[in-house]
Amino acid sequence: MTPMRILVIGQSGQLARALVDSGRNIGVQIETIGRPALDLGAPDQARNTLESRLTGTNRPELVINTAAFTAVDAAEGKKAAAFQLNRDAVCLLAEVCAAADCPLIHVSTDYVFSGQPGRPWQEGDQPAPVSAYGASKLAGETALAQTWSKHIILRTAWLFSEHAPNFMTKIIERARTQSIIRVVNDQIGSPTPARDLATTLLDMARQVRDGTTPWGLYHYAGDTAMSWADFAEAVIREAGLPDCRIERIASSDFPAAAERPSWSVLDSHRTTEVFGCAAADFKAGLSRAVHHYMRLT
Repeated sequence: MTPMRILVIGQSGQLARALVDSGRNIGVQIETIGRPALDLGAPDQARNTLESRLTGTNRPELVINTAAFTAVDAAEGKKAAAFQLNRDAVCLLAEVCAAADCPLIHVSTDYVFSGQPGRPWQEGDQPAPVSAYGASKLAGETALAQTWSKHIILRTAWLFSEHAPNFMTKIIERARTQSIIRVVNDQIGSPTPARDLATTLLDMARQVRDGTTPWGLYHYAGDTAMSWADFAEAVIREAGLPDCRIERIASSDFPAAAERPSWSVLDSHRTTEVFGCAAADFKAGLSRAVHHYMRLT
């Protein structure tokens, strides 16, 4: 069978890098594109570039969008920029994919939610973002759903990997030089290994190519709910850095420009039922990522 061809929007982020690694392992031809070749902040240039990539004999069979304005606090002061990249650019990408009849998988976030439902968030739950970042990502989901029918929106959470920077790598670097790290203990989420997310995205892409058309909204995240402080403790324990201690604090003791959801745990059951992709194994993924990062640094 001819290797599948996938165009990944985004190049330097940890998910794009994990997709390249995972694609190489299973023989999928992955092309990544980002700045300067593709500047999603310049709509006319971006449209021309995307149209040229989605036509011709080597056109991709599917597009995966990992590009986003992800600086949660900065988005509060740069709302126009956040909405331009997280909503308008997604709409543009959907328009180009629709014109080329190319399926699109778009990665979104747990930060579209807020509140305490007493259980992990499901796809049918009502979003209520509390930050500009979350609102812009939700607007991007809506724009995609209204523009192109052949789409999958996959929400994920608290991504980590050996590809710095991310929460895991920052904790390791701080633990190497500090005896105490203060970390919030009242925000609960589901940390997700980037490699597992990449594997799931490629499995979804393969099933779409093979004729499965389960378009719509899905969740995929790690299988363990925890606070950022729990996450930090797991990291330093796995990294073997016992001289550092995590001090648990309230969010109110760690002022930030953007409010974060207190509970953003995602329920991955629908993704498992439809695609056969089990929720990411947090413990195994953390061990793999930590030890890979420690070898690199």
